[in-house]
Amino acid sequence: MQIGTRWRTTEAPPSSLPSALRDAVLAAEATPDGWWTLTWLEGRAVAEHDDGLRLRELPDGSVGRQSAESELDDSDEDDELFP
Repeated sequence: MQIGTRWRTTEAPPSSLPSALRDAVLAAEATPDGWWTLTWLEGRAVAEHDDGLRLRELPDGSVGRQSAESELDDSDEDDELFP
């Protein structure tokens, strides 16, 4: 079992964040001030910002991105983790 955590956008991401997801979170730091929440779903990291931006680790190690008003942008067609 992996335990999630929260951190402010102005703080360094936790060391438990996988490197590909860490890079995506740092690239998304243009998001408004707020908090990121790191959770784990089926062994893969999911980082969600207070503004609704959701980044998640995909099975191939890449990162899927979903904003509050958009569908998940990834190539995993049969993945039902995010509608």
